[in-house]
Amino acid sequence: MKKPLYHVTDHAIVRYLERVEGVDIETLRRQIGRTVQQGIEEGANGVISGGMIYRLNGLSVVTIIKQNKPDAGRKKRRDASRVSNVPVPAHLAIYVETLGEEDAVAFLLAFGGARLNIGAQVQTNNPIAEELGPEIARKLAAVSDRLPADIPLGKAWIARVLKSRGLSNAKIARKLHQTEATVRRHLNEVHDPNDLKQLKLF
Repeated sequence: MKKPLYHVTDHAIVRYLERVEGVDIETLRRQIGRTVQQGIEEGANGVISGGMIYRLNGLSVVTIIKQNKPDAGRKKRRDASRVSNVPVPAHLAIYVETLGEEDAVAFLLAFGGARLNIGAQVQTNNPIAEELGPEIARKLAAVSDRLPADIPLGKAWIARVLKSRGLSNAKIARKLHQTEATVRRHLNEVHDPNDLKQLKLF
């Protein structure tokens, strides 16, 4: 399809939805707010509900992302032993030690920024098992007493790992839902993996 000559602003789209499609924007806004409020405590970075990830910035919902569901017919076998030479920050070490680098990256990409109650038992409808498989859910359950409720984002570390695998900055930006400029900053940062001060960066 040929790109239209005129750009349509978000404001125009909202007005179209209201006035043409009959969507009640304020009701929808309240519905989203209630969904987030029911599933999260103040200070967390996101909540997962109904297969959607609600990203927060302070007390504002800034975006809503659909959880990536694996294609049951094309599940790829992960190589949990795949390791790069990228140093692991202290606050991410438990995930890498437990899951291996490959699955730790997959877990953080899927759940980073969310608040999860990872219990010692894998319950029915466990979101981790549904998203990444029961083996990963079981491994995390085994160390649940050492895991924080708020899952770290770890985007700077993930960016460096993905870069070490040969991904372009553009592909990394898409995976992290960030701009290429932000990815370049991640790649140019140098951290001591034992420096706990870097927690402020995520």
